[in-house]
Amino acid sequence: MKSLLAMVGAVLLVGAMGCGGDSGGGGTYSCDFTTGGTHSICWTFDFGSLPGQAQDAYKSACSSAAGGMSVSSCPTTGAVGTCSYSYSSAGYTFTEKYTFYTGTAANDMAACSAANQSASGVTTTWTAGS
Repeated sequence: MKSLLAMVGAVLLVGAMGCGGDSGGGGTYSCDFTTGGTHSICWTFDFGSLPGQAQDAYKSACSSAAGGMSVSSCPTTGAVGTCSYSYSSAGYTFTEKYTFYTGTAANDMAACSAANQSASGVTTTWTAGS
């Protein structure tokens, strides 16, 4: 799970830095990951001011990852908790939300915190069982 979160963070930061010319348009996007019919994690991105190329990188990461499927919103039933990141960096603002369905709150909080330790301009919030 840590590697999945790290991959998403890397895709976003690289994409955001390299795409200054595309306005994007904001909006939200959700991606649910299931293993054997069981939810493991679901992402929701509020793209804020991210350029379109960075938004496309998130959507591509969802469709190319095992078990990833675009959904209208992440289910909250049975969630261990949700980790939200609000970014304000390099002139862009956006929010990522990860809803965890497996593991323990302590482990999921640790994975959430570790995923973006090196990113600047990040505010992280954990909400149990949401």
